[in-house]
Amino acid sequence: MDQREHAGVVLLVDGRLVGHALYDRLTDPTEAEVALAVADAFQGHGVGTAMLGELARVASRAGVRRFVAHVLPTNQRMLQVFRDLGFEEHARFEDGVIRVRIDLPG
Repeated sequence: MDQREHAGVVLLVDGRLVGHALYDRLTDPTEAEVALAVADAFQGHGVGTAMLGELARVASRAGVRRFVAHVLPTNQRMLQVFRDLGFEEHARFEDGVIRVRIDLPG
């Protein structure tokens, strides 16, 4: 997989896919849109935060400096996952969704 333009991580439990996180680089080569999905039974246990942390390491090595995500205002769990990453985060309401920008470390 070309980890410069896009990459992903998955979590398997007993051979079953229970989570995935991915990024796609945007027009600005230092930014990438990020997405995450975790099976209901595994939410709230740090799975999403761990996957995004690993994805951030991969992205940083590829020259990505910021993740961007568009989150529905009702998806408070996803917004909390971004906060739990511990990176600098900026959020603003835009066109009916919350646009989150996360500055990745170094």
